[in-house]
Amino acid sequence: MVARVPSTSVEKVWLPVRQDHPIDGPVDLTGFDVEVAFIDRGAGREPEPGDWQTAAWEATAWTDPDEGLTWWLAYVTVGAGDLDLDVDAYQGWARVDSTAVVKGGRLMIIDR
Repeated sequence: MVARVPSTSVEKVWLPVRQDHPIDGPVDLTGFDVEVAFIDRGAGREPEPGDWQTAAWEATAWTDPDEGLTWWLAYVTVGAGDLDLDVDAYQGWARVDSTAVVKGGRLMIIDR
C-alpha cells in the first residue's frame, strides 16, 4: 500500500494493522492506544522514541476482498502543522499499546 500526498495538502493517511488470535481469529485493536511513525526510506532504520506520533483508529475495520483478512486502520493527518513531512518517500510504522511495533505501508509526499 502506497499513499501519495501532495506537499501542499492536508490529508488523512491510514496504516493497516492486524492481529490474529490463533483460535478466535482477528483481534479488534481499537481499544488500544496507537501511534505511527514515518521514517525516510533511505534511512534504513526502525523508529526511535522521538519519531512516534499519536494516531487514532478508524471506526470500522476493513476486510480485504481478495484475501479475506481483516485490518484495522490507524490514521494521522499529514500537512498544515499536524504532521509536516518533507517531499520524500517514507516507510510507515504502527505501534499498538506502546509495545507491538509493525511495519506498515509506504507514504510518498510529492511536490505539488
